[in-house]
Amino acid sequence: MRNHCFLLFGLIATLGCTPSQQDDPGLPAEEPAVKAEVHFDLARIYLPHGLKRENPAHLLAPIIVHQSIEEGKAGEPPWLSPRREKPQVRLLRSEIKINEISCPQFIYSWEYGTGTPGPAPQRILRMTLDSRGYPMIFELYTGGGQLAAVYVSRSLEEAAAEEHGPPLAGRNFSVEAARGPGLSGIVDEGPVPMGPLAYFDSPGRRNVALTCRCSPSKVTRTDGSHSYELVELETPADRLPPALVNLENLRLPGEF
Repeated sequence: MRNHCFLLFGLIATLGCTPSQQDDPGLPAEEPAVKAEVHFDLARIYLPHGLKRENPAHLLAPIIVHQSIEEGKAGEPPWLSPRREKPQVRLLRSEIKINEISCPQFIYSWEYGTGTPGPAPQRILRMTLDSRGYPMIFELYTGGGQLAAVYVSRSLEEAAAEEHGPPLAGRNFSVEAARGPGLSGIVDEGPVPMGPLAYFDSPGRRNVALTCRCSPSKVTRTDGSHSYELVELETPADRLPPALVNLENLRLPGEF
């Protein structure tokens, strides 16, 4: 059966969400274009554990969806856990100025094991918030700071369309500039700020979709609901390019 997102995850009702649309294909660097249709027959769901409701960085932590190959087997590579208990996601706070506006950023990162010597593969999600406290830009990276995908919120795309007009030639969205990687998709918004669902395939753990929690689920069956530990850091543990490197490739509106 097809699961409804809030029945599965125990989240708020879908009332108030913007209409769901299919993800648009893009051409993110380092990975193939995200498919317009993404759906997992079986997946393992990881929710953040022990959230502090008064902490925006906790409330906006992603729900991570891993495609499973069969019941009880989430596929390779395994998610690393330093204490071999719950899988772990690191959190780092930052801030950036865009058009003289200070925008908070939350950076979430985690690692996968390969069973071979060498650095563990990483996945990193950097979210930039708008003036309302909603995530507006989602940058996904692999280890070493390689950009894998970029998504923006629907309200940011609509504001860019109002200010800049229709998409440029060869682009799909008004917020896209003439240079730089194309967007992987648009993320709808709920009635309150909330973290996204990030979908990763098997076995490569490539990001293939990122959606609002209130959007229809892209999973038919669940291989259990699990949790991860959110650990806040004070100093960076991951190498990322400066935030403006990618944000300068967007036609951002004057107000957001």
